[in-house]
Amino acid sequence: MKKYSKYLMILVVMLSACGQTNNDVPPEMFLTPPAMSVTVTRENCPSMEVQVGMQVMWVNGDTVTIPITLEELDDHGNVITTGKSEINAENQFSVRFEHAGTYHLYCSENRDVYATITVK
Repeated sequence: MKKYSKYLMILVVMLSACGQTNNDVPPEMFLTPPAMSVTVTRENCPSMEVQVGMQVMWVNGDTVTIPITLEELDDHGNVITTGKSEINAENQFSVRFEHAGTYHLYCSENRDVYATITVK
């Protein structure tokens, strides 16, 4: 468990900035290459495959706040880190994936809308 504690700390720090934005600047202006921007709603949370070091920005395309849970999974599918936040309407948050692995991103409170993010 100790070896995963640094990953949990990194994930918590990355998610602590969730929902912060400057509405005068387009969301893409906050991205540092390599990066991608994805729109999410309460009904749509797309899965993706990204490279290690890539930054992904999720933009709330809905009219309400979306609760977000990001979980990192080990090779057996067990959750090893979890971060929670929310994206206010028309706001965004981003995460730079520094480690290869599988992640689940839940875009609803009841966890029925989610994405799988594969980092290679």
